[in-house]
Parts: sequence; C-alpha cells; structure tokens
Amino acid sequence: MTLRESKREATARDIKAAARRLFLEQGFEKTTMDQVAAAAGVSRASLFNYFPGKSALLDGLGADLESRLLQAVDHYRSKYPHPQEALEQLFTHAGRVLEQTAGVTRLLFMHGSDGRGFPRLLDAFAG
Repeated sequence: MTLRESKREATARDIKAAARRLFLEQGFEKTTMDQVAAAAGVSRASLFNYFPGKSALLDGLGADLESRLLQAVDHYRSKYPHPQEALEQLFTHAGRVLEQTAGVTRLLFMHGSDGRGFPRLLDAFAG
C-alpha cells in the first residue's frame, strides 16, 4: 500500500469515527456534514470526496460492522466442523459485537442501507 493510500484510509477512518461519535451524541438527523468535517479535522469539500452524504457515511459504518461479522462467519465455519456448534459460537460472538456497537447498530437499522440490511452477510450464510 502506498503512502497516499494509507493516508486516504486513515482519513476515512477518522471521518467515520467522528460521524459515529456525533450520530450517537446528537442523533443522526441533528448531525450535519459540517459538524462531521470539523470533528474529523477535514474540510467540507474533502469530506464530500469521501462520503457524498450522511446516508453514505452511515452505510460506511454499516459496511465496517458487516465486515467484522463476515470475518466471524468465516472463522467459525472453518473452526467448527458441525454447523450447530459453529452457529452457537457465531451467535455468542455476534452478540458481543452488537452489544459493543449497540448505538450504531440501532442507527443502521433505522436509517442505513436504504432498507437493504447487510447483503454481504446474507450472501455468506447462503453460500
């Protein structure tokens, strides 16, 4: 990964962290993109280069959560040969993740993904 790519990823992480904090503190509706930009230490124009709007930001947070859950699915499917045991372990893990991310998870189900939910997670279970 180049230095430029690393900086871009770090900036995206900073933006998402600021948005997550503001969404939880103020609510999704009351948080503005200007506030997110200021909290992340980027210009408004730069913010819009990363995320075209609040819904896209929330979807980015959802994608991060979904990636964590997909990693868990892969891990438990490979570690436990019996599906029942794998599911038990996965649900225990998922419960801990959802407990840690309860505020963001609530926002995602209320406002995120245009009602699509977590399509990659669904595909992982179907595949």
